[in-house]
Amino acid sequence: MAFWEKFKSKKGDRTGGLKSDRKIDAGVKALDETTREKMNQKKGQKSPMDGSGEVPKDTSLSEKQLKMDTGYAYRVLLKPMISEKSSSLLVHNQYVFVVDDRANKIEVKKAVQKVYDVKVVGVNIVRMRGKVVRFGRTNGKRSIWKKAIVTIQSGQKIELYEGV
Repeated sequence: MAFWEKFKSKKGDRTGGLKSDRKIDAGVKALDETTREKMNQKKGQKSPMDGSGEVPKDTSLSEKQLKMDTGYAYRVLLKPMISEKSSSLLVHNQYVFVVDDRANKIEVKKAVQKVYDVKVVGVNIVRMRGKVVRFGRTNGKRSIWKKAIVTIQSGQKIELYEGV
């Protein structure tokens, strides 16, 4: 009898292989269930296998909720830009901010609305190139940055700019 003939299925056997395959599969399923229960107990959640039939809901924040958090808004808005030109734009209800260089108009609008609680009508973004500077005989270049000119609804104000 050859070695491979041990693994051939017999006429009455429907498994198609070793009979011990069923035992191995059952052991893996049992192992999976016990490890799931242990992991859920560590997290302080009820196990879905405890007989209640309810699967615990995930309590973590979704990506959209995380982006709407005020901490994210402060990562988008780096600082308000106070200059002669930005002061002259206050007449037109426009405020100027230095923003993260990866931010877009939608993120800037949501951030200003979240932080300052005003209605934003429009956002214009300008990408400022870094100037070439010299330190003695060494040449260098300043960083690239973005500034956002935010137009808010007439009649509303951002208190930060008052008295400038």
